[in-house]
Amino acid sequence: MIIHDLARDGVRAGVVGSTESEIKNYIKTNESIVTLDKDNDIKVYPDEDGIDRVVGGQLKVTIDYNMNIITPIISSLIEDDEGQKNKWVRAKYVMRIEQLP
Repeated sequence: MIIHDLARDGVRAGVVGSTESEIKNYIKTNESIVTLDKDNDIKVYPDEDGIDRVVGGQLKVTIDYNMNIITPIISSLIEDDEGQKNKWVRAKYVMRIEQLP
């Protein structure tokens, strides 16, 4: 649930004019329990600096989080990282752009 909250809050910030770097910084400063190690764990579409954004268009924020699940039942339900113990969880939110950066 935490990565879903972060992705939702990131896309909310983006649709009112934040750039990609501002969205990523917002998500990283508000993460508390999870640690997003790599900058590419957070993806913002349509582009890097808002050049291709249009008011009324879509903005997507995706967070990929790699975690180690110990509980056998839950770990069998989530896809592995090529046979490893690490599991990937993805949160993706899409909202309509209201204001450009």
